[in-house]
Amino acid sequence: MKKRIFFILLVPLFFIGCGPSVYIQTQIDPEYSFSHSDKIFIYLREAPTLTEKNFYNLLKHEMDTLGFQIVYDAPNADKILFFSLDEKTSDISSFYSLPTSTTTTGKIGNTKYKETTTGSTTIPYTYSYTVKKVYLDLYDVKSAKEGNNTPVWEGYIGAGRDDYEKYTNLCVKKLLEYYGRNFGDHVRIK
Repeated sequence: MKKRIFFILLVPLFFIGCGPSVYIQTQIDPEYSFSHSDKIFIYLREAPTLTEKNFYNLLKHEMDTLGFQIVYDAPNADKILFFSLDEKTSDISSFYSLPTSTTTTGKIGNTKYKETTTGSTTIPYTYSYTVKKVYLDLYDVKSAKEGNNTPVWEGYIGAGRDDYEKYTNLCVKKLLEYYGRNFGDHVRIK
C-alpha cells in the first residue's frame, strides 16, 4: 500500500519536471527604461502569410493578456514591435550503443566448455531536428524619428517544431515574460 501511494505521488512530479524546454535570448538597451504602460503598435507587413496573420493575432492576444497597452494606429504608439518567424532543420548524427553477448560452446577431448563474452556494439544513425524560431524587435518611436534605428529590446525563442506547434501560445507568453530584461537560457514552458 505504501509503495502504491509513493508511486501515485512520484509520477505526477516526474511529468511536471519534464515539460518542454525552449531557448530564450533577450537583450535590452541599458540606457532605456521599460514600462508596461508604453503604447505598443505591432507591425504586420503588407500581404502577410496566413502563418504571419495567425502569429500576429496570437502575439496581440498574449500581450493584451499580460497587460501590455496595444494600439492599432502607429502614430499613437510609443513603441513599434516587429516580429519574424523562421525555422531551421539540421541533420544530427549520433550513435546507439547496444549490449551484445556471444556464447561459444565446444568440446576439447572429453571436456565440454561454454563461454559467454559480453560487450557492446555501436550503431551510427542520423535524424533531422527542426527548430521553430521567433524574433521580436522593439523600437522606440521617438528615438527612431531622431534617426536612432537601434532596437531598445530584442527577444528570441527557439523550440523544437513539435513542442512549438503544440505549445505556441506558451512559447510566446514565456518570451514576453522577459520583456525589458537581459536573459539567455533554456527554460521550461510548462
